[in-house]
Amino acid sequence: MPFVLGFFGLVLVFLEFFVPGGILALLGSLCLVGSLIWTALSFSMLTVLVYFVIVLVAFIFTVRFALYKVKQKHISLESDFEGSTANVFDASLINEAGVVLSDLKPSGFIKVNNQRVQAVSECGFIKKGKKITVTNGKSSYLIVKPL
Repeated sequence: MPFVLGFFGLVLVFLEFFVPGGILALLGSLCLVGSLIWTALSFSMLTVLVYFVIVLVAFIFTVRFALYKVKQKHISLESDFEGSTANVFDASLINEAGVVLSDLKPSGFIKVNNQRVQAVSECGFIKKGKKITVTNGKSSYLIVKPL
């Protein structure tokens, strides 16, 4: 029975790599220590020593295997963002005229070519309803100045 508890502890330690919080690692460690104590109380010293070595090797293997699986998961890599246009402004809107939809203090929203776009004023505050022209862009917003 202590061997089942040890195996359960290894499973909990493995799962900790995929579930945040630390609780599973704590419970897994307690199960491993408990199984070692239970083995020490129930079996001969030679059996305890062999079991300790097996648990240690299994623990190292479990951690290395879990780290390998985490690396395979590719949580977020630059390759995941290839082709993404979320952080690119529409360069065709440069030199286009538009109107301010919300006060630019210095950032807010404008309407250019029937598109609602985030913008930043290059000269400070621009009141809602004022006409603007797009001078440039950066990241996902446009840079504008009043007409």
